[in-house]
Amino acid sequence: MIVLSLDTTTRAGSVALVEDDAVTAERIGDASRTHGERLPRELLALLGARGIGAADVDLFAVAAGPGSFTGLRIGIATIQGLALVHRRRVAAVSALDAIVHAAGHDLSAGTTIAVWMDAQRRDVFSALYRISSRPVFDRDRAIEIEAPSVGNPIEVLSRWQALAEPPAVFAGDGAILHTTVIRAQCPGADVRAARALPNPSVSATYTKSIPRYHAILDLPLDWPWLRGPRVGGAVALSAAALDRYALERALARFEAETTYTRALAAAAHARLSRRNALDADTLLRMATLRRDAGDASEMDVRLARINAGQLENQAADDSLGALAALLDLQQVMGLPGDTGRLVLADTLAPPPPDGVAPVGVPLAIAVAEANVRASEHALTLARASNIPSPSIQVGLESGDPTGAEPGSLPTVGISLPLPLFNQNGGAIGRAAAQRDRATAELALARRESDAAIARAERERTLADAKVARDVRLLAGADSVAAMFLAAYAEGAVSLPNVLEAQRNARDALGRYVDDLAAAHTAADARRVVTATEARP
Repeated sequence: MIVLSLDTTTRAGSVALVEDDAVTAERIGDASRTHGERLPRELLALLGARGIGAADVDLFAVAAGPGSFTGLRIGIATIQGLALVHRRRVAAVSALDAIVHAAGHDLSAGTTIAVWMDAQRRDVFSALYRISSRPVFDRDRAIEIEAPSVGNPIEVLSRWQALAEPPAVFAGDGAILHTTVIRAQCPGADVRAARALPNPSVSATYTKSIPRYHAILDLPLDWPWLRGPRVGGAVALSAAALDRYALERALARFEAETTYTRALAAAAHARLSRRNALDADTLLRMATLRRDAGDASEMDVRLARINAGQLENQAADDSLGALAALLDLQQVMGLPGDTGRLVLADTLAPPPPDGVAPVGVPLAIAVAEANVRASEHALTLARASNIPSPSIQVGLESGDPTGAEPGSLPTVGISLPLPLFNQNGGAIGRAAAQRDRATAELALARRESDAAIARAERERTLADAKVARDVRLLAGADSVAAMFLAAYAEGAVSLPNVLEAQRNARDALGRYVDDLAAAHTAADARRVVTATEARP
């Protein structure tokens, strides 16, 4: 069976010919020319080199994305045209699936592999797979864990690290382009790799000249000035990852604490509404008794009944809101959110005063500083790598049939690459640009951190002042409401005055609950923005 395949998802693209499950010809396109300029000439040239015509092809295959819309349109149209003329079938293959099958052919079952393709604008097309025990290139060998998507590499990695099966292997041009991001998210492995020594290689050859047998051990060396920047950069990336992890934990804790505060506030509102509904029922009974005694009119009874109904509805709404807040809290804690399973043991109280601000660098700034250190080490390493590392070669030669040189003859040598045409200028320029970007991000992080700390302190000060004022207002409002109720029982004031006094008391207590919740949220926010760098 002959299969002609075409991939136009990337700028260069490629074509390949498969005969009886073996790739017999393949060609990478010229990225300096468009697909429209090269196709279908490249396909026909590949077939001609094998002495095969398009009519001999049994199946046409084409990469169906993700990728450039223009490239996909040209590639699919070309394959469809050839298949239509020769009445052959067309197979559309996901480029991500093709990469995972090619890269995962030698991976053991259970290995998690991520595929990244460059999506331009610093994004990647991504998908996550798990290798199964099925045969190589079997349809079910790569099991999809996360469907293809497009996004920022850092956001994709953050999402995957929360999964039970984070990726162990990366493949694709996007993974090569964003190697630094991947290493930053796997700091331990990167540090071990930076400190590891290069592996030696052994080669054995046979020649007809004397001596005939040659065994050579090639031991790569590392310039002494390269190891320090490489290890230092890896350690800095490790520090940045640790601080980033600590910041994510602090943000997760902040979300949990604010959700808990909202649940407490909702429960307090529900209790307040229930008490208000009971007070309204008491007032309704009082108005009914006074009407029966001839001290109040039917209008007072109807007004009290309307008030009681409204407060009963409010109590039902607040009870439902308290349950919704409790279910939200359960979901944040990783518990099912279908029914209430938690019982809130705390009640809202003013938060304790803020202690002394932690001594150290805030986490957001610590992450940016570590990135600057890593980029400086990377720039130093790139500049120092303009002279490639040498290697020492030692070996043995034997096999002299004349007997003139019996036994084995030792050999020794040194290999020193000469940087005549490539002095690592591209890597140096790229490292310098990354250093400048990290420096700018550090300056931005410092300004944003200072602004966030100042805002959190202002909000905490304002919230504390409002709570203190609410305490004084609440005591006065409760006292006035009690006085009006007592006066109404004696017939000294009208019912609308009592309802107004009770409404003011309810509003004061509701504001007090809301301001308590705001004070707790402000205190939690201050702890997040002032959290300092974490070190093991």
